Formats: sequence, C-alpha cells, structure tokens
Amino acid sequence: MVFADDWERRQYNETTHTRVDTVSEAVAVARSAPAPMVKAPNEGPRKPRLSIVTGDESSDADAGTLAVTWSSARGDDASPAVRWWREDPSGVRTSDVVVTKATSYTYERDDLCGAPANASGYRDPGRIHRAALTGIDRATDRFVVYELVDSRGGLYPPTGEPRLRARVPPPAGAHLEDGIWKEKENKKGKRPVAVAMFADMGRGTDDDSVTWNEYGSPAFNTSVALTNAAGNMDIDAAFLFGDISYATGYQSVWDDYLEMISPWAAAVPFLVNPGNHEYDYTRDDWPKRTNTDGGDANPDYDVYGGADSGGECGVPTKRLLPMGISDTHGQTVSPPGTWITSIGPIALVSMNTEVDFRSGSIQWRWLNKALGGINRTETPWVLFAGHRPGLVDSDWGKSCLGVDPAGDDRAWTCGPKKVKSDEGNEGEEVRDASDVGVALEFQAHVWPLLVKHDVTAAFSGHNHVYQRHCAFDPGREGSGIDSHLDSIRNLGPGEDPDDQARAQYGKAGGCVSQPRKIEEQNDSADDSSDNSDDSSDTTTWWVYDAPTAPVSLVVGSAGAGFTKNSRFSLSKGTETCEFCEVVMYEFGYLLVTAVNSTHLKCEFIETQWSGGRGKVLDRFYITRNEEPRSGKSDMGKHPEHPDAGKSKGNWEMARGWAYVAGACAVVAFVAFFMLDVFVPKDTVMPYVALDSGGPAFGDGEDAALMDNEV
Repeated sequence: MVFADDWERRQYNETTHTRVDTVSEAVAVARSAPAPMVKAPNEGPRKPRLSIVTGDESSDADAGTLAVTWSSARGDDASPAVRWWREDPSGVRTSDVVVTKATSYTYERDDLCGAPANASGYRDPGRIHRAALTGIDRATDRFVVYELVDSRGGLYPPTGEPRLRARVPPPAGAHLEDGIWKEKENKKGKRPVAVAMFADMGRGTDDDSVTWNEYGSPAFNTSVALTNAAGNMDIDAAFLFGDISYATGYQSVWDDYLEMISPWAAAVPFLVNPGNHEYDYTRDDWPKRTNTDGGDANPDYDVYGGADSGGECGVPTKRLLPMGISDTHGQTVSPPGTWITSIGPIALVSMNTEVDFRSGSIQWRWLNKALGGINRTETPWVLFAGHRPGLVDSDWGKSCLGVDPAGDDRAWTCGPKKVKSDEGNEGEEVRDASDVGVALEFQAHVWPLLVKHDVTAAFSGHNHVYQRHCAFDPGREGSGIDSHLDSIRNLGPGEDPDDQARAQYGKAGGCVSQPRKIEEQNDSADDSSDNSDDSSDTTTWWVYDAPTAPVSLVVGSAGAGFTKNSRFSLSKGTETCEFCEVVMYEFGYLLVTAVNSTHLKCEFIETQWSGGRGKVLDRFYITRNEEPRSGKSDMGKHPEHPDAGKSKGNWEMARGWAYVAGACAVVAFVAFFMLDVFVPKDTVMPYVALDSGGPAFGDGEDAALMDNEV
C-alpha cells in the first residue's frame, strides 16, 4: 500500500537535496477526494496577520499603510471587515471606531503548478481577506486595537477575549527625536526601533504531534519567543526571508503555520520573501505571463530547475502573506518577492533569489533603482535580504565538485545546465544551484549594487545555521575574486564558472574590515533588564567600525533542522573560513536595533532552550561615520556601553572624573562610587566623544537614544 502523498511527492533525500522515486513499482489503486475546508464551527474570521503596504503592487499613495490579512470560509457576501480604533500607550481609546471593508480573493487547484500542490496536497484555502487601514497616521498614532467581523455574526477574537492590539510602526524619518517616540511604552522603558530578522522557519507544535519531517518544536519555540517579543514591544516588525512554512504543496501545513504565528503576526507587521521551498518548480509547468518590458516573456520562472516548492510556485505565499495592498500581479516592474519599505530609520529591501538577478535583468534594474532611491537622511540603515546567500561557509552541492571538498583540488565542475524550453527546444539554461555557485553569481551581479549604494548588512538564509561574516566586497582590488567576476558575469548557456574564482572562495581578500572585540564588565550576575545570559563576569561585544561594504549574515536558524555542511570552519582538513567571524548551530533570530543614526545594535537571540525568554549568544554593533547633531536626551537607567563599561550618570561628569583618575586611582574609585550611587538614574546626558573612537553605545532595551545622543 502506498499513500498518494508518497506516490506524487516521492521521498526527499536530505543529503543530496533531491527527490528519489522509491515507489516506481507501485500501482495506485484508489484515491480519496481532497479534503474540503472545515466550515463549522470555524467558518468565521481567523488567523490575522499584519503587513506594511509596500506600494509595489498597488498605488504609491497607499505605500506605508498598515494592512491586515486573515482567512475565513465566507465570501464577499458576508461583508468581511476590520473594526478598529486608536489607543494611547496607557490603553485609553483616542478615536472613534472605524470599519474598513476588506478585499477578498483565494487560489484554486488550477493556480498551482504541479503535484502535490494541485493534487493530494490541495485543500480549499477558503477565502483570504485583506484590508489596508488607510486612516492610520504612522507619525502620530501609537497603537491600533482591532477585531475581524462580518455580516453573519463573525467575530475574532471571540467575545470575552481581549481585542487585538498592534503597535503602529514609526514612519520613515522618525529618528526617535520626535517627542512621541521618547515616551515610556513598556516595563523596559524607552527603546529605539527594532526588527527581528530570520529565515528557514517551518511549522511546528509544542509536542511535534502534527509536524511533518523535522520542522517541529524549534519553529514553535521561535514563534513563542517572537510572541513574547511582540507582547513586550521589543520589536516593531519581523522579516522572514524565505523558506517560511515548508508546506511544499500541502495546504494543511499552511493552515497550521498561520495558526502558529498569529499571536505575534497579529501584533507586528510580518514581512516575507520567498525561498526555494515556496517558489522553485520546473519551468515547463510555470504559469505563463506576458511581459512588456522586453527580454524573457516569462521572467518569473525558477532559474534553478528544482521542485522544492512541491508545485506551489509561490502562489500560496503571494496570496496568504501578500506584500502589497492587493494580490494583483499583472504587469509588475519586478518579480514577486521584491519590495522596499521603511520602519523609522531602517529601510528594508527584499529580493527574490529564485528569479533571475543577473546584470540587466528586470530584478537587477529594480534593485538598482530601489537602492538608489533611499533617503539616507531619513533611513540611514539599509538592511538587504534574499533567501540564498551571497556569502556562506558551505559545501552544499557536492555533486558540483570534482573531488571531496576537504581535499586540495578545487576543480569545481558544476555549471549551467541545458534543459528543454517550453517549446521543447534544448538550450534554455538552469544555473548552478550549489551554494558556492549561487554565491559567486550573486557576488558578480548583485553585490556591486550593495557596495555602490552603501547597504549596511546583507541577510540570507537557505543554510540552516547562524553565520556572521566580515564586511565584504568581492570586487575590491586584490580580493582574489575580483579578476574573475567579469568572467562570471559573461557566462553563456552551458558554460562553467571560472574554476579559479571557486578556488578563491573562502579567502579573506574580500573583507574590507573585520570587527574589533570589546569586553564589558557586568554589574551583576543576573540583570533582568535584558535578555542576555549574565552568568559570566564579562560580556563580549564586537564592533564593525564604519565598514565600507555590507556586513554579511546568514540567519537560517528559525526552526528547520540544521544543515551542518560548513566547508571550511568545521574540522575539515587544515582550512578555515577566512571571512567567517561566527558559525553557530543554535535556533534563534537576529534582533536588529537602530540605536541612533550612527549605531546599529545586533543580537542573536537563542529560542530553543530558554522557554521563550531568549539568551543572547552573539552581540555586535555596526557604526556609521556621521557626527550626531547637538542636543540632549534621556539615556535611561542602564545604557550598555562596551567601550567604557556600564555607567549611570552624566557623561560630562564622568569625563571629568576620568582626569582625576589618571592622577589618583583611589580618587577615581571614590568618584565612580559616588557617581553610581548619587546621580539620578534618568539624568540627561549630552554627547561625549570617547578616546576609543566614535560615540558611545546605548542599550536598545532600556534607553531611547537619538541621533544627537551618546
């Protein structure tokens, strides 16, 4: 006996990342009908999730608006809507109730590319509803409280449960200097804008009882941690860059996933782009599209020729988690998954790595224009993300290697493959999907745009690991790779990448700067004001001092089982990854906090073993060369300051005491004691430049630091 799932999906080999037909001798004798969506008692509105309208798929006038998406088993005749109002931080309603009618849509079996998505994996997703709350003013509104309703008595949350409450993300240009952003909002006090960054999550449960394959409790635990972070207002948004639910053609997994994320996705905007497990499928079955922009008439097809999406081809992702006011694709100027939005001083830029991104392509031109159009006065921090890495320590794609990757011979033999086109003519290329092959192509075509436009950090997933690299520019003269990039850019169909470029991969020549280490003395063994593990006497920070190229990060650690395929950094011969700073196999997400216009604070927070509290396993800053404007600010009670330790008073006073300390150590000790005890914790502290170079650092959880602050 063979289940239809096995018949159509076949077995997935995690080692070779290929599907193997293990049932070729079997005969299907019967098939059950696809399960309909259960309409009772849950036919009403459920599974709310927030996003920010990007404007890419709609009118630019709507860009930046907060939007709500949800699901039900009721159509337009039920008049689905969002009923919402504004609240201040204390919970007092500050506006009339507004009712915003939703737009409704769905997707059907014929919208999907292949099995199992359009066969045994298909289940009616019901109706999907979306409403843009166009009356929100992100510059003045603080919180929105809302509920989902329809004309048939539908109500979510149910009567008796608290209404949904979302913090309105600050608009572009809000540097926290506006009074509204200085007000105390939670028990941790004042804080800057923060975004959770992660990839490769999956669906999970607390006991793994309904979990497919290996995407189980780690994903659930990450979701719990994000729920806590959203509830504490530690984050303003969450950005998942690819491999979202791992449904791979099974709608029931999407249903479970949306239930899992609703507690936090209903409270903060959830932003996504697709990965291979949402998007990739054979080109012959790819939905046809008319293109008026020249070149390929169907530019959105999967360039890697895989079947990783299980026939979804990005449709459920695009419909269930849209990044525009509507799902109208039509004649877009870029492939699905490409968008840009801003949250306070942070600009988020998304690309689709599964679609052509070579120089001159539609996506490349869009990226160049989008990055070049960012106002760096309003948004000094630019975070760029796509699913597949442009830099990673990995040997995935061993079939592309002529020899064992631990050996000395680096004769990589994998290159573009010729496949049949839609018309049956051979010659269409499917490019090298090995991690190094993709990275080299990315470095040749996209990375120059990141350097040109001063991108702060480049994020990716795909490899299920946490990696932090140097600030990287492969095109810098003398990198070892620079002389080979042109050959990669000019590859034709069926041509192999330059083997010499592959041989240079892993070298440090592309590093424009590497971080310096700072040891911070802890005040106590357990400081409950942060989420860190304070069991040791010191805390280590790393600082990238004004790098001239993006810091590279792989954060594919949100829940999917680890791919321990590090090519260099593990015990493989005598080689090491020269561009790697950290390679860590721990589940978690990266919390990125815009402290001010010159300091970006980043913390990798573990989610698997700490019951949702989250220990900080990696800490680093990225700085910019921009002198803060004059002014004063309230630093809060425990500003972290890696260059000078934790101080609690006026920095001008502290500097004066430092001069005394140079003359007499005893006097300095007494001065520090008096400063710690007698100076009020909320003392206003003007900017002071430190001898170590650059302004001081501040704690993102306890203090709101502005452009003109230390």
